[in-house]
Amino acid sequence: MNRARPDRDAPCLLKQADGSKLNCCDLATAFRIACLLVTVWALLSGSAGCGRSDAGRPKPADLGIADAKVQAFETAGRPGGPGVIVFAEETPDSWLPLLSRWTARGWSGIVLCRRGEGFNPDNASFWEGAAQAAIRRMEQLGAAAHNIAVLGEGSFGAFALSVAVRAPAVQAVVLASPLSAGKPWNPEEVISGIRDCPTLVITAENDLLSDTLAGRIKQAAPVFSEWRRYQGSSRGGHLLTSNLRAAQEMEDWLAAIFDAPMPPDAENSRNVDN
Repeated sequence: MNRARPDRDAPCLLKQADGSKLNCCDLATAFRIACLLVTVWALLSGSAGCGRSDAGRPKPADLGIADAKVQAFETAGRPGGPGVIVFAEETPDSWLPLLSRWTARGWSGIVLCRRGEGFNPDNASFWEGAAQAAIRRMEQLGAAAHNIAVLGEGSFGAFALSVAVRAPAVQAVVLASPLSAGKPWNPEEVISGIRDCPTLVITAENDLLSDTLAGRIKQAAPVFSEWRRYQGSSRGGHLLTSNLRAAQEMEDWLAAIFDAPMPPDAENSRNVDN
């Protein structure tokens, strides 16, 4: 005859002060669930124990630009590592998660924009000064002085190319969903001034304006230029944050350039217009 064993089959009961009994097995289960929930919350919120880590989280950047509409954010990578400067169209919001991704790779990052505005020829001189300020700030963050990429979103495509023409620090250019800002800021015209700086153009198949322009940019490029197309109609930063494959492939493309040895005479072979 099977006999129940009290030490295993009977519930664990604790007698309380009022004479009632508490099932401590249920109490232990509840405690374990509470610990699990706290752990999940900590992982999702980025906290560890009682502390909270802000490493890799973008913070406001002071570029010394006296313009209340300018918004700039930055992250610092490893000392001597590469850096990426993003000229965003209208808002920096979609680029902030990418800055955090780049920090995990050891890259420094800066994204800046004028809230609600893109690029147009009337504010070209302002953006030329902003680009110089961003490059100086990138060096202050500890990035290598000659291992920087610039990324132009939308109407900033041609401007990003113009920065690469003038600044020897720029080793690569990425155009995310490029648009024409009108003469003389058509990307397919400005790219003709590139001498030793590879370019990557990223578009979505259903973004007809950028997708059509990308073909002309690639055809006009005098040096290595790559065009990658992805499904959908998202643009710019939204394309990269909504498509992890696109973000990963862009980062891998940049990493191949950042990690390549720079020829001793490469700086002198660039077009520099100071």
